[in-house]
Amino acid sequence: MKLTLQKDGRTYSFQTEKGKDISISLNPNGPRAWYVEPMRIEPVRTEQFLGSVAEGGAVNFRDVYFNPHGHGTHTENVGHIIDTDVPVVNSISSSHYFAKLVTVELRRKDATQGVSQGASQDLPQDLSQNLETCASQDLPQDLSQNLETGASQDLPQDLSQNLETAASQGDWVVNEESLMGVDLNVEALIIRTKPNDHSKTKRQYSGTNFPYLTIGAMQRIVDAGVQHLLVDLPSVDREEDGGALAAHHLFWNVPAEPNFQKTITELIYVPNEISDGNYILNLQVSNFANDAAPSRPMLFDLEEE
Repeated sequence: MKLTLQKDGRTYSFQTEKGKDISISLNPNGPRAWYVEPMRIEPVRTEQFLGSVAEGGAVNFRDVYFNPHGHGTHTENVGHIIDTDVPVVNSISSSHYFAKLVTVELRRKDATQGVSQGASQDLPQDLSQNLETCASQDLPQDLSQNLETGASQDLPQDLSQNLETAASQGDWVVNEESLMGVDLNVEALIIRTKPNDHSKTKRQYSGTNFPYLTIGAMQRIVDAGVQHLLVDLPSVDREEDGGALAAHHLFWNVPAEPNFQKTITELIYVPNEISDGNYILNLQVSNFANDAAPSRPMLFDLEEE
């Protein structure tokens, strides 16, 4: 089916059957962050009922255990950082948005001087392996809380040392230079970071001091008027920041005047065969009464009539 739409006096179209899925599914082997355990899908089992056809039940009837912020692609709104319950679906005002996909270089942020050095080619080749091996399955149960609300003293000693070592070497970030020359005047901005490979669909990010957005980068995004931001990272903020969540606060204008119409989508994966450029974004978000919910962003090639 071909849909036609207009914007700023111009007419565009896209084919609905040619969507490109940039989400990561909720599955037991998917990516994890914030020290959550692997998500689980288990048949319901009672004395009178078995929810597994493979085991002799009449139907498959399963319980699903997961954390929206810690497992797979998810979309969140300002309810994430304020004391008011705001279902994330309340922040989705349209079925489709004009969007731009940009691929950016991660840069090293010097730990002492706070300046950016180098580009993504300086990243160690084993970065993906490091992320995968920093898994959280052996962590104590009480550390399954969101690290964004904690501090380093709450971490096991070895993980706290890992974070301190990574910080002393400087963080990998998306900063103002990463976005230099990019026209950010779009409704939805999708950021793909380099290096980019399929390992992003299964990485274990907990305790890895993963890359994030600097305040300078987020300020550019806010100034451009971006309403929906999508990133292939677990968070727009640093993993361990003492609970500041500065980029989240800046994006949603908290506490001055919280914006209830903007969203951040995290843990996406954009395959390399999808080119940078302009698209139509269909941001499909599950109707959860929560500040975050699993989502399935879809991109559609945009043609001007």
